[in-house]
Amino acid sequence: MLQLCINAFLRFFAVFWHVVRDTLSRHELERFTLLKHVVNDSGRGRAWLRSALNEKSLERQLSTIIENTKLMSQHYEEWALLRDMDRRHLLNDMASGGH
Repeated sequence: MLQLCINAFLRFFAVFWHVVRDTLSRHELERFTLLKHVVNDSGRGRAWLRSALNEKSLERQLSTIIENTKLMSQHYEEWALLRDMDRRHLLNDMASGGH
């Protein structure tokens, strides 16, 4: 059961990396693809998340991702939280530490 959860977690970050990378500048993309100890998309997704948290830019970066409707429709189903116009603000509230 634990291995199943770990695999799901890793798959999430691998898929999420594909969304994130499309919003990064060339310099930022290079920064994450050249990391020596990160060898797959899941690791790059986790590295991006750590970086966004450390740099206190998670809220801004999530807004950039969520507002890109073309990108969202390429990676997420219509019913996904990230595409729900009425509820996706919840993610930004959580990222900002709001209630």
